[in-house]
Amino acid sequence: MALSEISMDPDVLQGVPVVTGTTISVSSIVALVCEGLSEQEIIARHPQLTPADIVACVEFQHAGSR
Repeated sequence: MALSEISMDPDVLQGVPVVTGTTISVSSIVALVCEGLSEQEIIARHPQLTPADIVACVEFQHAGSR
């Protein structure tokens, strides 16, 4: 998992995990994936994201659910 793509900072969304350099929460991206949105659709909604960011969000969520 690419931890550099996910960060937690108490000054950003009260420490909720986000895509580094943004205020986009991991959970919001995972929710879009769960809704069935494609990578391209997610990036269209959040153009600052990369495909690697989306993968990192899913991996981060999966690692936390173990």
